[in-house]
Amino acid sequence: MKILKLQILNLIYKKELISIFLILAFACKTPEKIETEPETLQVITANIFTDSIVDKKYFSNEGELIREKIISLIHALLNHNIETIISQIHSEIGAYADIKSPMGYKEIVNEIENPMGLLYITFWDTSRLKQMNPDIEILSFQEIFSKVKIIYLDLFFYSTEECEIYLNFKNRPSLGILGNPVYHKVDGIWYLKRLF
Repeated sequence: MKILKLQILNLIYKKELISIFLILAFACKTPEKIETEPETLQVITANIFTDSIVDKKYFSNEGELIREKIISLIHALLNHNIETIISQIHSEIGAYADIKSPMGYKEIVNEIENPMGLLYITFWDTSRLKQMNPDIEILSFQEIFSKVKIIYLDLFFYSTEECEIYLNFKNRPSLGILGNPVYHKVDGIWYLKRLF
């Protein structure tokens, strides 16, 4: 960053304004991937809640599948892997962006792929989030998860085909910032029904 500032000052001194715009354009690149190793982040199922009379082993097995989906989703957010996130959304059903906002699959894909899209910004662009919300301390999901070492999952099975996940970790943002994802089972596969 210091080198960039020195280059800008040098260019201003030489009155080469066109070069300033080129340097700023390269400085405003897409968020970098934060490479993480699977061993770095631990995701542990702490509790499984259900009021169903179905065999507890079923929920234990399904809970492990959901835990694997959450791990994949978090690593996709950390590593800016759009394809993995999109693969967890059913192509015909779509998902909710939050409790009140149902979105079609194509709309979600557009929001995630477009650097000006709200989902893209929420997932990967802390600086724009802070510009949009100057009165609150807010971080992108990528930055939130990059600081986490252990996540404990509470799985709330509402049925054999729907599960809400509460992610519990140190310095977790409020539910207004980071919601609980919900998965639903369609044709034997768990898909995101509601994003964070």
